[in-house]
Amino acid sequence: MSTTQNFVAASPDAMIIADELGTILQWNSAAVRMFGLPADEAVGRSLDVIVPEPMRGAHTSGMQRLTSGGVPRVRS
Repeated sequence: MSTTQNFVAASPDAMIIADELGTILQWNSAAVRMFGLPADEAVGRSLDVIVPEPMRGAHTSGMQRLTSGGVPRVRS
């Protein structure tokens, strides 16, 4: 297991690692508790699995902007 994998696994906070396409690569036990989805069902799926349906379009657009070097636009 890599240092990053150990860090994610040991964190008491929910940590999700995804690639530039939004595919979940790592999902720790705190994420299991937070989202109720076992790691073996989350890893390999899209981040959309944790984004509410009405927000998925905006989330996808935002992620594409960020991976293209754009800046985040967070609503408060």
